[in-house]
Amino acid sequence: MKNKVKVFFIMILVLSTISINVYAYAIVPLTVNFSTNQYDLRLAYRQLGSINYSTAVNNGRMAWNQSAANIYVISASPNTGENIVVDSDDYGNTNWDGLSMPPTLYLFNPNTSFIKINDNYYNDFSAHAAELVAHEMGHSFRLDDVSDTNVLMLNQGYKGSEKPEQDDVDGVNSNYK
Repeated sequence: MKNKVKVFFIMILVLSTISINVYAYAIVPLTVNFSTNQYDLRLAYRQLGSINYSTAVNNGRMAWNQSAANIYVISASPNTGENIVVDSDDYGNTNWDGLSMPPTLYLFNPNTSFIKINDNYYNDFSAHAAELVAHEMGHSFRLDDVSDTNVLMLNQGYKGSEKPEQDDVDGVNSNYK
């Protein structure tokens, strides 16, 4: 009987964890301006490695802010209730320059998306660092990679600008209505 009770509680624990992670992946905005239908999000940058990407992070953030997307990204200090955290460090030979992890992967920070920038590949993407950040921010806004080489969310390589294109903006606006 004790084993059945243990198994039952383990199943409940596993199922409750799964159900917590099944909710729709979206960043909860800091504020919503209903007159403009704009969502304000807070972004913090943490330099963990030897390369400082603060200018690239700011340029990627500003590219989204200057677009017609229904989001506005505010620069914030780390650990102040941010919605997006950008970390840079040497994550090694991973085959990725940047990586975005949606909020649902973090049970203890369900409203925070984490972006990782890999110093290991800096020489490969240094001329496109702001575009890399803006692209990864697009994933934080629930955008997927696409094969269109004219948009920010292209699945391979760089288009040459951190500016979101109309297709990128339309995707964000359909997610943040």
